[in-house]
Amino acid sequence: GISEIPNTGAVPGRLSVRGAVMESEAYRLEIDPLSGAPAAPTTTANPGVAGSDMGMEAAWDMVNDCGGVVVAVVDTGINYTHEDLEDNLWDGGSAYPHHGYDFVGDTNDPMDTNGHGTHVAGTIGAAGDNSLGGTGVCWKVKLMAIRVLDASGSGSTASVVEGIDFAVEHGAKVINLSLGGGANDPALRAAIQNAASRGVSVIAAAGNDGSDNDGSGGATYPCNYNEPNLVCVAALDQANGLADFSNFGATSVHVGAPGVNIVSPWTGEVAKTDEPFTLPTATSGWNFSQAGLGWGFKQKFFGLSPYQIMANPPTWDFSSKRYSANSDDLTYKEFDLTGGDAITISFYAAYQLQTNNDKVTVLCNPNGGDPLGAGSVVLDTLTGSTGGAAFYNEYDLKACRSANASFGYRLTSDGSNQNFGAAVLLFSVNRLTVNPVTYNVIKGTSMAAPHVAGLAALLFAYNPNFNAVDVAASIKNGGTPVPSLAGKTSTGKAVHAVKALTHIALPSGLTVSK
Repeated sequence: GISEIPNTGAVPGRLSVRGAVMESEAYRLEIDPLSGAPAAPTTTANPGVAGSDMGMEAAWDMVNDCGGVVVAVVDTGINYTHEDLEDNLWDGGSAYPHHGYDFVGDTNDPMDTNGHGTHVAGTIGAAGDNSLGGTGVCWKVKLMAIRVLDASGSGSTASVVEGIDFAVEHGAKVINLSLGGGANDPALRAAIQNAASRGVSVIAAAGNDGSDNDGSGGATYPCNYNEPNLVCVAALDQANGLADFSNFGATSVHVGAPGVNIVSPWTGEVAKTDEPFTLPTATSGWNFSQAGLGWGFKQKFFGLSPYQIMANPPTWDFSSKRYSANSDDLTYKEFDLTGGDAITISFYAAYQLQTNNDKVTVLCNPNGGDPLGAGSVVLDTLTGSTGGAAFYNEYDLKACRSANASFGYRLTSDGSNQNFGAAVLLFSVNRLTVNPVTYNVIKGTSMAAPHVAGLAALLFAYNPNFNAVDVAASIKNGGTPVPSLAGKTSTGKAVHAVKALTHIALPSGLTVSK
């Protein structure tokens, strides 16, 4: 099965697994990409353990209304028409009639064309007690939609910084960042520090590479910024165990929260059209500039499972066959990219290429035909090595939408050090149609962070005099110790709503007199 293909999303030499680097370093969603489309709820083999939760029922007896708190979802936007969210949106007045701002398209319409931001928003504040869908941590809240990631879930630190600054300037008390990357951008840190100076709590996802943010796995930002208003969140499974995909860090990651089998609103339905890579070249629709020498089809095993792949060289085996010196090999196909509210193309890629000198360029063209012609759009450049694994890639095709758009791959090399080549598999065209009634069940540290963001909003509502440092301290100290987080987070604790709400900081400066 597909589980044989690693899906950590951490491709060496690339910070974004979903689209081109834009403006500055690219950031990615902290979500397991294999579960990024609507799926049926988990009804069997549920590993839940009674009592391994946040204690929300008891907490709601204390406070459930965060209606005076603005929570900014800095993400892919929010489906502000969704039945379980429309009553809990920030009122942006005439300047921001759609409850936020889109820093990807530079418009005041932050409609979610991915689903991720809507799911995050639902965990924070899906309306409670309304006989629809589920219930967010806050039954009432003011959700601010800030779109900094495109339909494929890709964006830049520059957009994230703009989003944080917008949230702070427009009254947010909590900012949720279910995104991350390896770029240590001083501007991002400065934005979080500015939020701290304004009393704004920032909650961030730890990442989904299953690695140590403090060690060899490499830092993940913004989690690795040591700011007093920042809480970094790992994902827990339904038995309060550290999820197998979740990053951790004894100093940089603070707490754990639910991040597996999370039900929440989604932005709409996705229709997928898979590309089989099994037809003869003559009838496949794919055009090859070097037929038989450059790109071609074959079957390849990953783990124990066979997959149909398109590879260069066509005899690719990641062990001995090599692409040609001084190559310029193009393969492309035309697709109908009309209809729906957004279209992405996704695939898994495995490659070993001479770093920087040899590369695979991913490109599209709304005019069809040779994608290198007039109107060509470069979506990404792949170089280096994926280490024998295949990793998920997804691209927003907004710039190339037409009835006969072309999409392709171009492998170019110099005259030295040819490596084993490149392959793509599980290729799909994904067409999203927004609606107000779709829900989804997914996993990721992206799903854990908004549980904590919702709790931060509850704390602000319950203790109006709290500042961001008070909120962070209550979340960190008011948790429940769990074995799976011992030595894996700075607190060793899973968040607990009642304990956070009732946490009282120990007095300081006291002396004992006799």
